[in-house]
Amino acid sequence: MKSEHLMLFLAALAVALSICICLLSLWQPPAAVIEFSSPSAAPTEEATEPTEISVSTMPSATEAATVAPTTEPTIHEHTYTGKVTKAPTCTSSGVRTYTCECGASYQENIEPLAHSYVIAVRNPTCTKNGCTIYTCKNCGYSDMELGESALGHSFGPWSVKKAPTETTTGIAERQCARCQETETVTLPKLG
Repeated sequence: MKSEHLMLFLAALAVALSICICLLSLWQPPAAVIEFSSPSAAPTEEATEPTEISVSTMPSATEAATVAPTTEPTIHEHTYTGKVTKAPTCTSSGVRTYTCECGASYQENIEPLAHSYVIAVRNPTCTKNGCTIYTCKNCGYSDMELGESALGHSFGPWSVKKAPTETTTGIAERQCARCQETETVTLPKLG
């Protein structure tokens, strides 16, 4: 009978140990990093090099008393420096990234730039309509607004450049007063 009890006890012990091993393999101790001021730092100064303590197991009540900090933890105030990491264009937003020396960062959008137009006015000519051309000096985008219609030629009187004869044709010309374009016609033979 004693051997049966011993066998049952050993079997129960083996099951209990298996359960304990399974539970221990699933349990992960909490890790904490506590930042303390350097004891040599003046009370009004911020510590220049924080001391890091990594806790890998849960301390008992008596151990916790020996691990407790003797100085107040410092509070880090972020000091951000901004830098444009994506420049805005006339049609798309940009990004400015702010970074603290501790590595913390955040981003903000920069509104798209407005087109900065250079305006060129083209007066109408004899053959072309007038217009106003808007060209962005930042991105090169161009737009045109129609103006006055073409003026048409303003020809003067005909002048004979070569008089016709009974055997040859003649030539007469006239010239536009605005653009100096010349129009030529052939004069028929005489007789």
